[in-house]
Amino acid sequence: RPEPPPVRLGVQPVQPLELSILARRQTWISVKADGNLLAQQKLVAGAQETWKARRRFEVVIGAPGKVDVLLNGHSISPMALAHNGRLAITHNGITPLEDEVAAAPAR
Repeated sequence: RPEPPPVRLGVQPVQPLELSILARRQTWISVKADGNLLAQQKLVAGAQETWKARRRFEVVIGAPGKVDVLLNGHSISPMALAHNGRLAITHNGITPLEDEVAAAPAR
């Protein structure tokens, strides 16, 4: 199945990106904004979290069908499902988050 094209956002580059996730059922999430890890946690049903980024979000959602995802007030939940809960979000659009190939060095 071909990957969906990146979604163009109506967000101007000078505007911050604001990401909100509302859990309809419990799920695990990880959120990075501009390279900084902001959240790596379970969201219980009914919980809502919001974060801001200047340039980029990297988001992993354990069960993307159990959350509502909003970017600057607009639903991007269909993209979370289409990309299996792995999203890279910038002012240019939403694309699948690439797997990090570099593993932590063994000690």
